[in-house]
Amino acid sequence: MYFQLNQWNCFLSTYDGTYLRSFLNWKNAGILELLETPLKDNADIGIGGSSDGSNFFKGWIDEIRYYSEPLSSEDAVIAFGEGFGDLGASPKIDAPLVNPEANSTVFVSFVKNSGELSTVSGFTTNDLEVTGGQVSGFSEYNATHYRFYVVADKKPQRIKIRIPAGTAKDDGNFSTSSGFARIQHMNQ
Repeated sequence: MYFQLNQWNCFLSTYDGTYLRSFLNWKNAGILELLETPLKDNADIGIGGSSDGSNFFKGWIDEIRYYSEPLSSEDAVIAFGEGFGDLGASPKIDAPLVNPEANSTVFVSFVKNSGELSTVSGFTTNDLEVTGGQVSGFSEYNATHYRFYVVADKKPQRIKIRIPAGTAKDDGNFSTSSGFARIQHMNQ
């Protein structure tokens, strides 16, 4: 397994009682069936080298986590966060699922992993990826929400709104995760 040099990488391993699965930057990096259950004792844990003190990892190891349940491939995608990780607040896009009108009001807020709203900096209309419609009236609605309007290119029309990871920084100075929404504009 090879890491990309001079950039952040997300390595994740998970054990479900039978298989040890590893992911590198959300992609499957290998699977190994363990015929014996790993020992659970009070031994020290070594990270970044062999137990004899050799084969040291050359680089920085950061953000080590332990979970009480096995993670899925979907969890690996979320942890990778399009190359920005999953520590930052996630955009929550509030938009109507179906709208008979030609335009829709959309609100965006950013939510921390704790569920609390977060203020963000650097979020602008240029961070929105919209297909099937045009954005107008983008503004900061209040300290934690943004508002804009999406006008459908035609009716009926499916509009896709995407906010890529890393578009802004949350109040903890972490890059934000990604978000996605759809609006279906229908003929009456």
